[in-house]
Amino acid sequence: MQIIPVVDLRHGVVVRAVAGRRAEYRPVSSCLTESTHPLDVVNAIQTATGCRTLYVADLDGILEQSPNLSVLRDIAGLEIELILDAGVRDLAGLAALRGAVGDSRLVVATETWTDFSALIAHGIPQDVLVSLDLQSGLLQVVDHDYRRMPSQALVADLVDAGLREIIVLDVAVVGTGDGVPTLTVCQALKRSHSGLSVITGGGVHSAQCVQAARSAGVDGLLIASALHDGRFQTWDLGHEA
Repeated sequence: MQIIPVVDLRHGVVVRAVAGRRAEYRPVSSCLTESTHPLDVVNAIQTATGCRTLYVADLDGILEQSPNLSVLRDIAGLEIELILDAGVRDLAGLAALRGAVGDSRLVVATETWTDFSALIAHGIPQDVLVSLDLQSGLLQVVDHDYRRMPSQALVADLVDAGLREIIVLDVAVVGTGDGVPTLTVCQALKRSHSGLSVITGGGVHSAQCVQAARSAGVDGLLIASALHDGRFQTWDLGHEA
């Protein structure tokens, strides 16, 4: 299982995400660096963790359709694999983001994507992940065609269209340290779709959370607050994390 650090961007700086209350997000205070500049924070995370992959959530793109493209280009230019959620809403937006950031893995999120039928008809590109966005266990989806369908139906259609990797994230627990509530969903996805890679996170508070995610068969675990609080460095994760 891969540990994947998370960077949340808002108005050009790194912020601390707490329970999905995005209006309350404030510039991050981190034991890794005194800076809130994205490149400084990313470099500090790389130094502390040796991570090969980074997940970036651009809240200006997600909330206002105004992504921090210059910052994203700078991060994409580093020697790190970038998973990017910038709030793309349709195929045109996906193509534009790909053109702006180059060789990155791009997130299509249920909370922002407007037409999954078009994506399915087009076929899922290899650089695209889909994020199942939950709020206290409830799927957040803006596509009217799938709003009343169970999430399993959407995932099945996406897998049939070529989806290889999915993120399951409940924003209600992000930054809370209350544990990862999505592991049951992840296990069900792994059972139903044997070739599907599953990433989750939110609420990670200890090495026990990491071990539970590994036991659930999760392929990647997103971590942010534990990094900035200094807890991650004290965990004994063995050799597989």
